[in-house]
Formats: sequence, C-alpha cells, structure tokens
Amino acid sequence: MSNSKTVEIYVVLLEEGTDTIRATEAIPLGNDRYELLPTAKYDPEDEVWEFPPGSRY
Repeated sequence: MSNSKTVEIYVVLLEEGTDTIRATEAIPLGNDRYELLPTAKYDPEDEVWEFPPGSRY
C-alpha cells in the first residue's frame, strides 16, 4: 500500500431490515480498484458489510 491517500466510500449494510449504508474510507490502488478500510468502531458482530474491511475491488 504505497498510496496513503484515502477516499470516502459507502458500503451497503446487510441484515439491517431496511436499506442502510455506512460511510468509510478506502485506499485507491489504481486502475479503479480500492482497498476498503474499517471505521474506528467497526464491529463485525454488530454490522454485516456487503464487502468487509480489507476487501479489494
């Protein structure tokens, strides 16, 4: 991860009962690819993200 600059993105939360999104940060990897970072209070037991932190897409 040579690029320390981040961008704000939104991730869909699953199992919420209503359509819900969460703002978080991602590291641009180039060629329209990003690595998703967790929020400061990310808890996988509390929120199920469509793409978990560490995912690259």
